Amino acid sequence: MNTQQRELLDLLQDTLVENVVGTAKEIISAKAGETVGCALKKMSIENIRSIIVLDDNENFIGLIEPLDLVSFLVPLHQKFYRHDVVQESMDDLLVEGNLFFEEKLSKVIETRDRASLVVSLDNKLSTVFDEFSKGYYHSAAAVRNQQGKIVNIVSQIDVANFLNQNKPLLRSMMDLPAEQLCLKHQFIKDKEVVTIDQLESLMSAFTRLYQKRLSAVAVIDKDGRIVGNLSATDIRLLSVPHDFVILSNHVKDLLQSNKRIQDITRVITCNGKDTIGDMITRMSDEQIHRLYFVDEQNRPQGLISLTDIMAYFVQRVSLPHRQPLVQQTTSE
Repeated sequence: MNTQQRELLDLLQDTLVENVVGTAKEIISAKAGETVGCALKKMSIENIRSIIVLDDNENFIGLIEPLDLVSFLVPLHQKFYRHDVVQESMDDLLVEGNLFFEEKLSKVIETRDRASLVVSLDNKLSTVFDEFSKGYYHSAAAVRNQQGKIVNIVSQIDVANFLNQNKPLLRSMMDLPAEQLCLKHQFIKDKEVVTIDQLESLMSAFTRLYQKRLSAVAVIDKDGRIVGNLSATDIRLLSVPHDFVILSNHVKDLLQSNKRIQDITRVITCNGKDTIGDMITRMSDEQIHRLYFVDEQNRPQGLISLTDIMAYFVQRVSLPHRQPLVQQTTSE
């Protein structure tokens, strides 16, 4: 192991999760008996990407992320969708919207295909780093100790912020250009850039996320130029049943609707000369999970995500046998 690898390993091993995320002043949570609509409203108002779900006794039930809600929404829509109808009526959309918004959060947790990740604040960062690098989770619930209550949520963005703050300690690894990173790691070079035409519907975009198990798709115009980014987090735009009607609108209409949404859905790009450090800084500053590589015509040629960067770092060091996580909750 060379010096730069040792520096990274020491940083991940010597840092606790608590040093990265700390203790939140207030945990935004919802009860298992509350509705999807209530949760979406809280997520929108508080500008949070995940929400803790508790039972009536304040026990942790699960952590719901945006893709969980998208994965619940799309099958519900498909039950109503008729292939002989070009566009659903407003009445049909309102019926679907009411069913979606009135469903209990416990149902969302029961029907999803993955567990919730729970870590302890005294876990080493290497443990969470390794888990996030696999791409299954963007966030985890954090407890004070092995038996404690949930005190925070740790996310990939928290890790990006931490890496950005510690760039000087990892200068040699941070200076690697993106083009060399892609050449060294085929899994990044060969990654498919999933796109959706801006004239397709918002529901089509969410369906693409669900089918591909992705957190975001690039929005392109008729010439293949990237004009926006639509992510699972944008499901927070649905805060009341009537909002369901926008799912039949063109993605273009959403992108151009108002400045707040333009800020949310704007695309952040990079080029092959940008270093890993540059990309981490951009992700940290913008609080985003991915950057798109574009050519001279602004057409997407590839992308790199926080998961990719963490996977690259994990491959560069030999992580010791990691601490067991507190638990991975199931819906059983």
